[in-house]
Amino acid sequence: LERIRFTSPHPKGFGDDLMQAYRDLPKLCEHAHLPVQSGSNRILKAMNRGYTREWYLGIVEKLRAAQPKIAISTDIIAGFPGETEEELEETASLMRDLEFDQAYIFKYSKRHDTPAADMPDQIDETEKEKRNQMLLEILNTRMARKNRELIGQTDRKSVV
Repeated sequence: LERIRFTSPHPKGFGDDLMQAYRDLPKLCEHAHLPVQSGSNRILKAMNRGYTREWYLGIVEKLRAAQPKIAISTDIIAGFPGETEEELEETASLMRDLEFDQAYIFKYSKRHDTPAADMPDQIDETEKEKRNQMLLEILNTRMARKNRELIGQTDRKSVV
């Protein structure tokens, strides 16, 4: 194998053995897709994610210590039922603090026969779109800054 890449593992899969692999295996791509979904502990619990914001921050810190050049991408859901403005800001602050290299930001949508579909305080489409755009703006600002920092550099891995 020339290169090894993980795709969308659950954050709970990032144990010490995987951290060691990121540190020691040159064939392991310097990228981790680590879905967070929300920066709010209450929303994470409602989503049955099984981890907290603090735990997630610790995983990212360990990954960056093991592989300083690592690029981290994530998934985020905007407008989960009952999400307050304060909880949205918790997600926004997480994005600003962690400076993800990429994120897939989705508006919450009901899925038949899921607990969330029947939760109270469903957020209307206009508000979900507003929240989605706000989070995308944070991502786009980060990516524009990172891209400016790369001007004039050559990535030897990309050269044929």
